[in-house]
Amino acid sequence: MDKSILIYDGECSFCIRWVARLKRLTKDQVDYLPSEKAYEKFTQISTDEYERSVQFVDLVGNVFEGAEAVFRVLACVPRITWPLWIYYNIPGFALILEWGYRIISKNRKIFGVVC
Repeated sequence: MDKSILIYDGECSFCIRWVARLKRLTKDQVDYLPSEKAYEKFTQISTDEYERSVQFVDLVGNVFEGAEAVFRVLACVPRITWPLWIYYNIPGFALILEWGYRIISKNRKIFGVVC
């Protein structure tokens, strides 16, 4: 693999909109793949995991999901590494973000319309 990959729900308008924003930030640092096209390539990720949240696969094949995956995408851009540092080093920050991510993920169709 040449680049890390963010796998997202390619049918969700909320997800598509946020991936477009991430693409502008990361330029050519990260590849983006709709989950519908990732099932066969990344068999270590279950269907439930694809449906639950975005999946980030790093250069060595480690998989991260949810808010952590988004912060890992941002960390691929040299000037945007600080959110991942905060995620890991500020007590409670990761817990709150993952809770918020789950709420948005479970209601992404609604958020897609609102946003």
